[in-house]
Amino acid sequence: MCNAPGTENLRSTLREARASTVQAKVYALFAVSDADFSETDKVPDVVAWNKYCATCWNEKFDGVAINNEHFSTVKCDANGTEEFLLTRLHEAKQLCHEGGLELHMSLGWHWGWCSVTDEIPNEIAWAPPGEPPVTRPANEHFIDIADSVDAQVSWNVPSTMASRAQKAGALYAQSEGKPFWVLAYTNPNDLDCRYTFFPTVGGCATGDRTEAGMWSAFDEMVDLLADLLGVVDAAARGGIHYFRGSYGTGMPDW
Repeated sequence: MCNAPGTENLRSTLREARASTVQAKVYALFAVSDADFSETDKVPDVVAWNKYCATCWNEKFDGVAINNEHFSTVKCDANGTEEFLLTRLHEAKQLCHEGGLELHMSLGWHWGWCSVTDEIPNEIAWAPPGEPPVTRPANEHFIDIADSVDAQVSWNVPSTMASRAQKAGALYAQSEGKPFWVLAYTNPNDLDCRYTFFPTVGGCATGDRTEAGMWSAFDEMVDLLADLLGVVDAAARGGIHYFRGSYGTGMPDW
């Protein structure tokens, strides 16, 4: 494991990330997105890397980040699948904490709702094994389990980004002291240019699809979200989802 092909690239990437700022945290991201929530089974590999392979502190991971998109296909199915996925995430947290790692979870902004078009909440009766179930929206369960979360809002208009972050559970995360990130897409998207900040060939009537436009949208989104939540500081920050999808195109603005 410690000398497998590609490990030198991993070591240099970790060291470079640490060198950028002393506050930087580096997480191993897993996004298998299957029905078994196989991301949980990857956590021991990160624990082992830190314990046996890292030769110094700046070659270690701070945590594990999980992005399991399968939940979008089973929400509100009422057959126990959602409860199983929550239990698997809880198992991942236990493995992380036992190994000295933090756990981050990436959420779909609409997972706490039965669809993206109505207001029917996706409430689940669940608790860690051995505890009495508690009924609450799905995203609140995810926030309870993870040490930090992000919500993929899939839009480049600040007002929509803020309203979706609200529906994703931003206020609940703040009340529980959990860091909450609002993620924007930056990769090319042919379905709808409003999904991303990547410059669209042929133009698009919505959003400033540049890197500068993205940072400006984040600033506006935070202020709008504070108003929606009725707080002075929304305690939410903007983040980039799938930056490789834009950087890898060679587009000069990125």
